Amino acid sequence: MLMCGLIILTVCAVDAVGYVWHRFVAHGDTFVARPHKRHHEDDYPPQHFFSETYRANYDPAWYVPAAIVVAAILALPLGLWTRGAMVSVAVAYALVLNGLHWRFHIQGHPWLKWGWYQDLVRYHIRHHHMNANYGIVAFVMDRLMGTWR
Repeated sequence: MLMCGLIILTVCAVDAVGYVWHRFVAHGDTFVARPHKRHHEDDYPPQHFFSETYRANYDPAWYVPAAIVVAAILALPLGLWTRGAMVSVAVAYALVLNGLHWRFHIQGHPWLKWGWYQDLVRYHIRHHHMNANYGIVAFVMDRLMGTWR
């Protein structure tokens, strides 16, 4: 039971840190925001949201939120195996989020046949049009912070 709670806590931490980073850093007025602004303005502006292949925006700044979550987990007074499991969950969840995100931008992606996936793409398109939906895939933080549209 404890491990289930820690897994849920880990997923929530990844979402919360990712949301804060995306909303206040990646969309802020700092040099760190430049690559993400390129993603919105050059790679995938609202009028050209889709492409045949993903135009990768390899922004090393996105490793910072992951490092924050991993460092926080490693600092917890828990056993090595427990912390290792939590780090594994955090990394796996971040990879799933990233994988879903780049698929959102692929024209005619096979997953578009599923309604849940169409909804996620629609929410992400709104993110490229307005200051909303910073969660990209999971919108719990957007709902809590009033930025979900």
